[in-house]
Amino acid sequence: MPELPEVETVVQTLRPKLIDQQLTAIQALNSATVVYKNPFEPFIIKNIVRRGKYIILMGDDHFLTIHLRMTGRLLEKATNKKFIRAILAFTNSSLHFEDMRKFGRIVFATGIELEALPGIRNLGPEPWQEQLDKSFYQQLQRSNATIKSFLLNQKNIAGIGNIYADEICFHAYINPLTVSKSITASIAKRLLNSIRYILNKAITLRGTTFAHFIDADGKKGNNFEYLQAYGRKGKSCFRCNTPLTTIKIHNRTTVYCPACQKIPGNKKEVCTAADSLYILHLHTFLKRCRKILRRIFGDHPP
Repeated sequence: MPELPEVETVVQTLRPKLIDQQLTAIQALNSATVVYKNPFEPFIIKNIVRRGKYIILMGDDHFLTIHLRMTGRLLEKATNKKFIRAILAFTNSSLHFEDMRKFGRIVFATGIELEALPGIRNLGPEPWQEQLDKSFYQQLQRSNATIKSFLLNQKNIAGIGNIYADEICFHAYINPLTVSKSITASIAKRLLNSIRYILNKAITLRGTTFAHFIDADGKKGNNFEYLQAYGRKGKSCFRCNTPLTTIKIHNRTTVYCPACQKIPGNKKEVCTAADSLYILHLHTFLKRCRKILRRIFGDHPP
């Protein structure tokens, strides 16, 4: 799924092409892709911004929000006509919204504030907002979630997904299973610095391309070869040469170094990585046992 750096790259690509052009029509080729909160009205694009993982085309009183989800692309030149789900027509050009998985959404709305837009209103602060310098540690102290889950929760910080959560934890020397409220003030500051550094670096390199992501010009991102953790299961840690390992956290594959990213603190206060892995594996085993019992006895086993 395109995350903050990829979406920001698309926004930077679109600005010189679309600002001051009029959005004249939206052709929906898949009915679920385009949502109209109000009847469509043509409007002139005054600005294009990113909020979390959303692309927002802004008029004076009109908004078009675009969420790429897993496989969405906004392209001047279509790469696969089979996957075009919508076409945005402008004064002098058009954009094709390609989406192989059909999860992406385009929403038109008018007459409301930006932060009240569907999907936007529940987002947390942007990673660079000054309020995070004061509130980030307090946010962590209120959370019982693992730090990986905390980073993925868009209500805490907007824009971070699975790729960059792994990269951030690695850069900050923090085990992804660490309980958020166990993190000290000094480590919280280090973590926030890592969040900003990793995302800035990825934006500079125009995002990460594994399979689907390309910008509006059809160009791939350049950050893939600079990844330190994500996608490197079994490969040597760049810092200590220990093989990187993987676990599942809320069904998301997570890569980390068991030597560099240890959980600090007393075992009585927080689980060790080994304890957490045992619990996760036991939970998976019990779920499989329940499925087998249901197949044998139905919904009411003896």
